[in-house]
This record gives sequence, structure tokens and C-alpha cells, in this order.
Amino acid sequence: MGYLACVEKLWDVDVHAASERDVCELVEQCTAQVDATVDRSQLVSSLAVAGAFSDVSMDYVTPRVQVLADKWITDLCSILNLNNLGSCEFNLICTDRVHPYFSEPSTKSQYKLMHSDAQPGLLMGEPKWKKRSQCVGAFMWALSRLDASVMSESVVFVLPVTLALVDDYEYRMQGLRAS
Repeated sequence: MGYLACVEKLWDVDVHAASERDVCELVEQCTAQVDATVDRSQLVSSLAVAGAFSDVSMDYVTPRVQVLADKWITDLCSILNLNNLGSCEFNLICTDRVHPYFSEPSTKSQYKLMHSDAQPGLLMGEPKWKKRSQCVGAFMWALSRLDASVMSESVVFVLPVTLALVDDYEYRMQGLRAS
């Protein structure tokens, strides 16, 4: 499996069902296969995946996974010559790995009739981002590394995600950390 396929496999893993061993193996494979010949935008996008697995405040990240992800991040930052994220890198991460999950709900709202089997009232589908916790982890990681001097250039990427997180009971603390 090539580097980009490995990155996508890690991104697609169900983090709440996968074992720590499986996640560690994927992170190690990605780290071992980092390739400087890969397009810069794809390396930045893979940096978001690594970042999603480096924040132990996310319930799916264990200390062992974090150590491995931090090594991967170090290797990527060395290739990309990055200390902090500029607005271009942050915006790319949000465009590729975050906003597709925050842009619309996973299902349309629908009303149930009073005499149906279901409880009457408005039923909302669970947002896409709640089914892909990695996008929250990637966002939180990228935001924490965004160069403060370029924050104003990225506010259109920051606000919608932060507001969605603050508005959600389960993720409120991550939203408050982001704000």
C-alpha cells in the first residue's frame, strides 16, 4: 500500500471501533512511507490526518497513538519546512478534511405525523462530523498550530466549525477551546 492510500485508510478508520493496535500500525505505516516527492497539498492534507491522532483530549487518541502521530507530524513538518501553519495550509486542511463534514447535515430534517409510530415532532439526523471524529481532531490540531498573525485570513474557516462545536452538547468543550 502506498503512502496516500495508507493515509486515506487511516482517515477512514472507525476510531471508536478500531483497536489501539490497529491504529498504531496504520500510523507507523504512514510515518514509514512519508515521501517527499508527494505533492505539497497532499502532504499538508496528510498532516491534518496525523494531527487528528495527536490530541489526547480526543477520546479516541491514546498516549501511544499520540507519540506515533507526533513523530509523523515532525517528519511531515520537516519535509514541508513548517513550524506553524500559515493561512494557506490551514485553509487547505479545513477544505480537505474538515468542512466536508460540517457543510451540511447527514440527513434532511423531517417531521413525523401525530399518529405515526414515531414520537411526533422534528427529527434531526446526526451531523456528518459526529460520525467522523477525526475531522474535529484535525480541526483542533490545525487551529492550535495556526500562526496567530494570519488568523484573520482564516476566520471564515474557523467560525462555522467553532459555532457548530459550541452548539453541540457533547463537543461543547472542544468548541470553547477553539474560540
